[in-house]
Amino acid sequence: LTDNIYITELLIGFQFSVAAIILLSLKTFFLQYYKKLVFWFILIISAVLFFLRIAPEPVLIVGFGMICAFGFSWITSRQVSVMSVTFLTVDTDVLWKLFKVCTYSGAFVFGTGLALLPVLQEQFITQYHWLNLQVFNDGVTFGQMTPGPITITATFLGYKIAGFSGAILATIGIFLIPLFHMITWFPKVLNWLGQQTWISNFLLGATSAVVGILLITIFKMNENNLHLPQFWFIFVGTLLFLLKKPKTAIYKIIFCAGIVNLIISFATMNTI
Repeated sequence: LTDNIYITELLIGFQFSVAAIILLSLKTFFLQYYKKLVFWFILIISAVLFFLRIAPEPVLIVGFGMICAFGFSWITSRQVSVMSVTFLTVDTDVLWKLFKVCTYSGAFVFGTGLALLPVLQEQFITQYHWLNLQVFNDGVTFGQMTPGPITITATFLGYKIAGFSGAILATIGIFLIPLFHMITWFPKVLNWLGQQTWISNFLLGATSAVVGILLITIFKMNENNLHLPQFWFIFVGTLLFLLKKPKTAIYKIIFCAGIVNLIISFATMNTI
């Protein structure tokens, strides 16, 4: 039991640090769009809609992207191409559901692979009740400690849900649609897309929604620990350290955060 407590505190420290790492990964998006009022407007609206579960992540991302594209095009009286999305059908089998969720998530990876996390969290925890929040957080944490964070996260979660077959299907699922895009139509239309006047507006809307949704996901992953002083100590400490030394290996920072949480927990227990 004691060993389990030690491991648990270590993993919780990992989790606190990962929350800061995910937040810092959004820095590029903020630097690119922070001067645009519409960025902050869509960020807030998408965050609220996602938090209240009024609309799923893909609808928000593509929807706000198209709203910006159409909106700015309407203002400038230019025509805009319309994008269509085909959603996968639902089956009752667990393995098929798992594959469907991962494929569905992979189809809407936008700007960063971390965009997968809100969909996986919503489906695996809330929709199907396959995992609890702690197991999901463990998967995200382990993923961030490896060279392929999103791949490892999906593989880990798939294994926890349906064993080895689940791990294989989850991994294949998140890459299937992006791979299809890259070997078929996308390279052929990449130059064309770059020349379209509406694409930058679409990217603005979609990216704003991604940032808002990921902020809510970070909150949901840690909402049970926000009252703990060690959460804020590790969270802020990780942010400051990475801002000061951004080239530091992520796994080293996460491991150190786990040790720090372990020490703080022991100190707290000894004073009680």
